[in-house]
Amino acid sequence: MRLRVVGLGLVAVVVALLAVAVGGCGGSEGASKDDFAASVTQARDRVDYALAQITQQKTRDAFLDQMVASSKLIDDAADDFESGGSAEGFEGKSEKLVKAMRQLAVDLNATAEQIRLPGYESLLDAKGLSFGSWDAINATLAALNKHGVEVAPLGRH
Repeated sequence: MRLRVVGLGLVAVVVALLAVAVGGCGGSEGASKDDFAASVTQARDRVDYALAQITQQKTRDAFLDQMVASSKLIDDAADDFESGGSAEGFEGKSEKLVKAMRQLAVDLNATAEQIRLPGYESLLDAKGLSFGSWDAINATLAALNKHGVEVAPLGRH
């Protein structure tokens, strides 16, 4: 009987150690600063690409359709960036960047839908569209630059 108790105790210890070891491999420590910087740059580049695609359209309908498609691309970029984790000390800035990216996606989609409504067509007569969420992304990118994460701002398209 004693051998069985000791054997079960040993199994319990091994299982506990394995659980701790496996738990430590799950990425809970966050990304390294270099990996985080690469992730920020990739997210920024994806947003910039999505915005550039809008300006390449030749017709009103293609322009509006691309705004909607670009909003989905930006939302996907936000999802991927968020799932990549943050480097230690950058969690708040990561959250701000994700929030601003998601808001830009909403802004693009909502603006495209509004322009399609009768009486709002003249919004396209403006010299350009401006979104506070675009400014928020660039403000967050500038803050990251000040903390050693080198990334270019979004361009004007």
